[in-house]
Amino acid sequence: MAWRSVACLLALAASLYVAQAATSVGGTITNGDWTSSGSPYLVTNDIQVAGLNIRPGVEVRFQGPYVFEVAGVLQAQGSLNSPIVFTNAAGVVGWNSLYFHDNSLPSSLTYCHNIRVNKQWDQDPEHHTSRQSLRHRQ
Repeated sequence: MAWRSVACLLALAASLYVAQAATSVGGTITNGDWTSSGSPYLVTNDIQVAGLNIRPGVEVRFQGPYVFEVAGVLQAQGSLNSPIVFTNAAGVVGWNSLYFHDNSLPSSLTYCHNIRVNKQWDQDPEHHTSRQSLRHRQ
């Protein structure tokens, strides 16, 4: 009888466990679309963005001190209830930053947490230029 109870508890625990997919990323990203179903996105090298859309609920987890360069368009549109989170892997000292090239196209980041950006944006978290906007940063 005890083995049935244990088997039932194990079956219940297995049904409650939801495996989380992970996607390794690095290098040049062109016409990318990162969704919560592929999250977390594990950054394993420097990233150069030509075109990338990051959807609500995505976690971008840096595996080392990598930089995230934007030379094209980055649209990172989180929401109040489903933000986009930039973070380090456990035991990693930290990631470098988001860097926007002077010639990058218009980009927008909304409801993005733990974001590090190049010096121009760091001095004014609500800084907006004709090319980039950053709103609801935490």
